[in-house]
Amino acid sequence: MRKVTFVKAIVKLYFITALGFSFDHFIHAAEKVGLHGIGAVSMPFAIDGLAVVGMVLRSKDFDNTTNKIGLWLQMICGTLSLAVNIYAGNTIGESIQGAVWVVLYVTLESVSGKIKSRKAVEDADAIAQAEAAIAAASAWLSVCTHPTTCTSEAQCQSKTSAAVKRSKTMARKARLVKTQNAALASLVSA
Repeated sequence: MRKVTFVKAIVKLYFITALGFSFDHFIHAAEKVGLHGIGAVSMPFAIDGLAVVGMVLRSKDFDNTTNKIGLWLQMICGTLSLAVNIYAGNTIGESIQGAVWVVLYVTLESVSGKIKSRKAVEDADAIAQAEAAIAAASAWLSVCTHPTTCTSEAQCQSKTSAAVKRSKTMARKARLVKTQNAALASLVSA
């Protein structure tokens, strides 16, 4: 568990570093197109800020529809961020650096959501198995028709088997009595 936390911390460090580089590149790109002061400083929040909102919307706290909205928001903002970070470079090297940081941010953000410890996965599997057992128990319990509720599926099956056996025995005895009555009636009438 400590290793998972350590790796997630490294991913967050890269994420913060990538945002820092992107922030600087956004300001530089805004200045290249004539924005200065607060206009230039607000540009990173307009795109990278929305990408972070998309990242939050993709968390496990939200439903699938919200997760999809977050993914679309991240894809759109990530593409814009990539374009701006490449445009911000004055040289090919600076443009490549901008692209690398955006790709690094997108890749690490995607990876960080999927990092799980083996114990967490095993615990989730154990919980799923326990829930399946409870569901199975609830299934037989809901169909149990005995006057006193059975405590296990085996007990319910045993009672059902005994009841079926009893009804077969009673039917056999009834047929036997009917046959005996018919034979007695034929003897009396003869």
